[in-house]
Amino acid sequence: MRPRIAAASSSLDALRIYVTSNLEYIGAQRHKIIAFTEIVNGMPPGRTEPPPYDEGHRQAVEGLQQLLQAGQAAGEFGEFSAFVLAVSLRASIDALSTLLRIDPAMDVGAYGAQLLVLYERAVRA
Repeated sequence: MRPRIAAASSSLDALRIYVTSNLEYIGAQRHKIIAFTEIVNGMPPGRTEPPPYDEGHRQAVEGLQQLLQAGQAAGEFGEFSAFVLAVSLRASIDALSTLLRIDPAMDVGAYGAQLLVLYERAVRA
């Protein structure tokens, strides 16, 4: 995913690649994603160590925030909180694991297409 994003011709193209590559991976690995979600959701309350995905999630949000800030610096994207949009987009992608638990045959491509429409509107200059 990272090489594809780095090779993007614009920040908007990089955002599109970010969303589609995440959803392609989730769609192709749906059973593993569902199992991982079950494991994370099964963590007992009061556990002192962080969940296994915390660091990866923090890094994903930071990387996406940097992508959005680069688009703003280049004048491709408008004014918005890159942090808030990064958290929102990441949450939209991560929600797919729960949706797949409910409907394992869900159309991930259609979900992704709607995410792109929503977030492309959100970043416009």
